[in-house]
Amino acid sequence: MYTQLPPKNDPFWEFILTNDLKVNLSSFTLKIKLTTLKNQIQRKTISLDKAVENLYQMYTRYILIPSFIEDLKKMHKLYLSMNTAVSTGLYDINQVKDFIEKGKILALAGTEQALSSLPQGKWIAGTIPYFFDKGKGVETDDKIFVHDFTEYAQKISIKIFNTDTLQETFIPTDKNIYRFVIIPPFTDIHKEYSVFAFMNKDVMLTPTIGWIAGKKLNSDEIPMVFNGLTGEKLTDQGVLMEVEIDEQYNSEINIVNIFEIDPNSPTIEFENDGFCAEYCLIDGKKVKLAEFIEKNNIDIRYPLIGDFSGANINISFQEIKDSKVYFYAPFFKGIKYRFSKRGFSYPQKFKFAIKQIDNTSFVFSANCILNYIYGEAEINPIDEKVTGPATFGEIAYLLVNQTFVYLNLIKIK
Repeated sequence: MYTQLPPKNDPFWEFILTNDLKVNLSSFTLKIKLTTLKNQIQRKTISLDKAVENLYQMYTRYILIPSFIEDLKKMHKLYLSMNTAVSTGLYDINQVKDFIEKGKILALAGTEQALSSLPQGKWIAGTIPYFFDKGKGVETDDKIFVHDFTEYAQKISIKIFNTDTLQETFIPTDKNIYRFVIIPPFTDIHKEYSVFAFMNKDVMLTPTIGWIAGKKLNSDEIPMVFNGLTGEKLTDQGVLMEVEIDEQYNSEINIVNIFEIDPNSPTIEFENDGFCAEYCLIDGKKVKLAEFIEKNNIDIRYPLIGDFSGANINISFQEIKDSKVYFYAPFFKGIKYRFSKRGFSYPQKFKFAIKQIDNTSFVFSANCILNYIYGEAEINPIDEKVTGPATFGEIAYLLVNQTFVYLNLIKIK
């Protein structure tokens, strides 16, 4: 039983003033006090620091009253449970519901059915049934993949954005934040974010990571993203969580990309923007791309690589169907593409690249669906540090493909 108060500078006090406490308090006086202070904070008639001082002083007067002691014990137990990080991985739906009800700040991935069963809370999500769990590929319809942002998050905000609001959504900020983004695939916002992120230098000023939602391969499912605060399901807009962190941390975003341009490749150009192409220009000559690939025995496990002013960006082949070539990321008129180097063992090279990463504890990570398929992840585990959804595209500031992306928080010495 608590007979001594946590220090006034303990984050516990801010926690009980800024969260909806799912506990049954005994003291009527404490209930009224908490309600009043929270209302004043919301109305901005009192600062959070002053509210903490006010609540702390009240507790110094009433600490020996049994109901106050019991309530302090309940609140502190809830505080500890919320500040014990959830290990990254797959969980049953009821476990995820419990995390949400405790107020955890979560980035989730799962099927539409699984995600639709969750209560509202501090989370966003995208659809996908494929995951990397400790390096092994897993397909499941009834589990949800969890990344827990609670430990480092001081404040969060969740926003919906579309092609009309990209500029105002991704504005520079002086706050120490990272942005976590999920976008539905093969949509206008998917294509426009790709252009916007590359053309707008301000995007690079704020750490931005995320992924492109997906669906079961060869199915008619509609990929979507979720705003957990409202319960909205969106098929044509993106969702973003801004996470403010302590000034003692820097956000560091990295990618693993095993591909490089084949110096012997012809130049490939497209006459429009899109995700699907029948014709293209090969060294200036108009040809049917599918026929060229077949005639030259091009292995489409290996992506095209575009030259974006010196930055090499993969665009991955999805499939060839009805004489048309479909991609997981948009191609653009005016960009020169080349085939990537081929002929190496895909699983072995990817495993080797992953082993070069020193850190094994990521705040967030995601891996491309093609690394899942071509790396034979279900029967050939990669590395335990590879975790997260198997995505239809990755975001590391820019839209990238066929990569492993990850976020670390680095403590400033």
